[in-house]
Amino acid sequence: PRVVKRVIHPRKGLLIQNRPNLKVNLLQEGVKPEHLERIRKGMWMAANELGGTARRASVKDRDVCAKTGTAQTTDMGIKSNDAWTVAFAPYDQPKYVVVVAVKRGTSGGAVAGPLVHLIMRGLFARDEGLTLPLTKMKEFAGDFIVRDKVELPDEGGLLDIAYEDVGETGNEISDIPMAPPITTSSTPRIAKPTIEEEADEEGSQAPKAIIVEED
Repeated sequence: PRVVKRVIHPRKGLLIQNRPNLKVNLLQEGVKPEHLERIRKGMWMAANELGGTARRASVKDRDVCAKTGTAQTTDMGIKSNDAWTVAFAPYDQPKYVVVVAVKRGTSGGAVAGPLVHLIMRGLFARDEGLTLPLTKMKEFAGDFIVRDKVELPDEGGLLDIAYEDVGETGNEISDIPMAPPITTSSTPRIAKPTIEEEADEEGSQAPKAIIVEED
């Protein structure tokens, strides 16, 4: 929404000035610079190293940093997922931030990641002097189709590279090996004593009962 910085009418002049304001400065709120840099580095690794979940958001020869995610939601009483990818670029001096959310997307990396890739490619192309063919969008009715993957024109094989995205839906706990259940008996067990009565001076214990034999 903020790709357009301003709208200028040829006769009326400036119509819209869309300049974002920084709402929260994490460094001023107490986040340490080394922790913030660790997050930035992790987002770079997710988009640029083999096995990263955000590999499909990568752009050739550009330092795109990204993080994928899948949010559990409910649509009309039916359990569903929303696919997310958030990215910024370049790494050293960030200029662009792109966030894509896809309703009923099964995977942030496979569904939202390619869309971030496409937007970033357009932004970098504009920086190189290319004019983007922007047109007014028509009204779109939408649907409730589950999106498993988004196919886009490839660029140097970036969309076919290996990546890992398990969805991050919170169901990963089902893959953790659990301890075997504790078996319980319907008959209560009576604990056996572990402490015996103190022995007398002769080293024997006092009898609990005296048995008398009769002739």
